[in-house]
Amino acid sequence: QVPIFQLRALMLSGCHLDKSILTGPGFLATQRHLEILDLSNNNLAGSIPDWIFNNEATLTYLNIASNSLVGSLDSMWQHKSELRIINISMNHLEGQLPTNISLLFPRLVVLDASDNIISGSIPPSLCSITAMRIMDLSRNKLTGDVPTCFFINYSQSLLVLKLSNNYLGGLIFGRGSNLSIAWAMYLDSNNFEGTLPSNLSGNLDVLDLHDNKLSGELDASLWNLSPLQVLNVASNSFNGDIDPAICKLTNIQLLDMSNNNFSGSTPNCIGTLP
Repeated sequence: QVPIFQLRALMLSGCHLDKSILTGPGFLATQRHLEILDLSNNNLAGSIPDWIFNNEATLTYLNIASNSLVGSLDSMWQHKSELRIINISMNHLEGQLPTNISLLFPRLVVLDASDNIISGSIPPSLCSITAMRIMDLSRNKLTGDVPTCFFINYSQSLLVLKLSNNYLGGLIFGRGSNLSIAWAMYLDSNNFEGTLPSNLSGNLDVLDLHDNKLSGELDASLWNLSPLQVLNVASNSFNGDIDPAICKLTNIQLLDMSNNNFSGSTPNCIGTLP
């Protein structure tokens, strides 16, 4: 029986729901005007139902994180959507990101697909979503190079980029040096290689590059990233002296350069940095 009401928002996070809410009497499938749907932190299993992304859907906010959902992401890529926030993190979803993702979600602000089994490469069209603020694809099985546009052409709107714990490779920052990410970049636990580019610039507060295959000396321009509060380059193959210009990092709160091949003496300021 179809209910007489149409909900605009349904928020049932942490309510011990099981898969019957998705596959049971079909109540949710009758709600054609939902704008906000939060079913996170429950016991949902099975695949994502097709009705969430059908042509009639009006969703702008979808949070199904921290469940036990499995299967393909294909149903997400069938129709253009008005979604602005997508959080499908901490499930067991698999598949690849579509090459035309910017056409499917042109207004996307937050994409959190972390802690799944997503494979394949990162589509360059993600850079065309100019409203994007937070993108978290960490702890998946992504491979290949990161599109250079993430580092040199991305609009200043992107605040946080998290790609940790994948199988991504290629030259770090895609040869770019003007880092446009506005606040934090996590590229740790991948297979990035090469040396840090010269003439680095940007306004990052957090830069995490630990556990990669980076080598060579740290370019002096790294120390010109004065807003940095967190810098982690541990577990790479960096070598050479540590430039006394590191003392320019007056905002630093966490500095980890362990498990590298640095030589020479430690600049005197290391023990006095905040």
